[in-house]
This record gives sequence, structure tokens and C-alpha cells, in this order.
Amino acid sequence: MEKDSLILLQGALSNKSQFDSILFKLKAFYDVHAINFSGHGNDEFMDEFTLSLFMNDVEKYMLSTNIKSAYFFGYSMGGYIAIYLAALRPKLVKSVITLGTKLDWSIAEAEKEVKKLNVELMEQKIPEYVNMLQTFYFPNDWKQVVRKTISFMNSLGQDPINDIIIEKIECKVKILLGEMDKMVPLETVIPFANRLKYGSFFLLPDTPHPFDKVDELKLLDEMVKYFID
Repeated sequence: MEKDSLILLQGALSNKSQFDSILFKLKAFYDVHAINFSGHGNDEFMDEFTLSLFMNDVEKYMLSTNIKSAYFFGYSMGGYIAIYLAALRPKLVKSVITLGTKLDWSIAEAEKEVKKLNVELMEQKIPEYVNMLQTFYFPNDWKQVVRKTISFMNSLGQDPINDIIIEKIECKVKILLGEMDKMVPLETVIPFANRLKYGSFFLLPDTPHPFDKVDELKLLDEMVKYFID
């Protein structure tokens, strides 16, 4: 029996290897794919990060692998891209789950987030994280990726998801949030889920924001139940 396709979309300042620990387990249920967004692998990349760019990355990958439509799981930034795909490329998307996705972008929120991405302060205050970025994710130029991510966040703040986008989404969307997530406020995601035609929300117990701290069994249980239903 042919399995349905499931595409995993990475968070910011990461790449598809973020999902290595769950990829094999999901293969028991789905034809699973994880992709790198442009600029998030080992390749040199000069263009700016944009929603259109990342959506095109997904569409090109699906064309190259002959995937007509798929389930999507998006972590953090990846969830934001999945929601836009559901709205603007609906034929590609069967349903969506997001985890830890910030949905309340505004100019003020973008300014708050980009303050955390000062490369000089990052080197001083979180050298282990910087070493991980440089060694595993962006050996060519991690600072360039950080700066492009800052520009991307500012663009989200200037043009956040609006009612027109939300009204275009006709598939099921489940919003997951970790109970201990300090980046995404609970009071912003439940109203967003309620605005969706087929939206739902679930709070993952004892779960912080970083993906490597997520309880895999709890996450996989939610994913399998939701997509199979």
C-alpha cells in the first residue's frame, strides 16, 4: 500500500538535520521528506530570505520528487511557511501541523526578536550555540544567515498574516505549542487557531521551545493521530 507523503519544514537557524531523530520513526507511517530551505544547507546563497522563496523551495522539491500533495509538519518558522502554503498553494497541502510557531508578528514583535540575534553578543553570551551553528548548520557563513534571518523577521513584522490569508485556508490546521515555550505566548495561538475554518489547538505538556528538547513520543503521537484521522 502506497504511503501518504509527509514533508517536514525546519525552523529558523537550522536545517533538515533538525528532524533526523524523528525521521526514521515516521517512516513507519508515511513517505517522509525533510528539506533545506534556500541558504540553510552547506550551499552558498546570496539572495534574501522571503516567504515566496521558501514556498518555492517546497514546490520545486515536490515537483522534483513527483509529490502531488502532502501532509506538512512545520516547526517554528517552518510552521509559518506551511500555513502560507495552505493559503496560497492549496493543491499541495492536505493538512498542516505546526509546533512552536510565532503567529503574532508585528513591527514591535519583530524588533523584540531580532534583538536576540546580535552576532557579536551571541558570540559572547552563547558560544556553544554559535559553535553548533558554525559547525553543523552553516559552515560557510553563519553570520550571513543570521543577518538574513533578521531581515526576514522584519519583513514578517511589516506584513503579518491577515484575514485574507486565513480565509483562504481550507484544510485542517493543528497548532501545537509547548507548555514551557517562552518564545510563543499561549494567548496568541489559541485565538489564531479559532480563526481558522478547520483549526485546532493542543498544548504539549512539559515542553519548551527548542526542538531538541521536545518529547518525541508526545509529538509523534499527535502527528500520527492527526494525519491518519
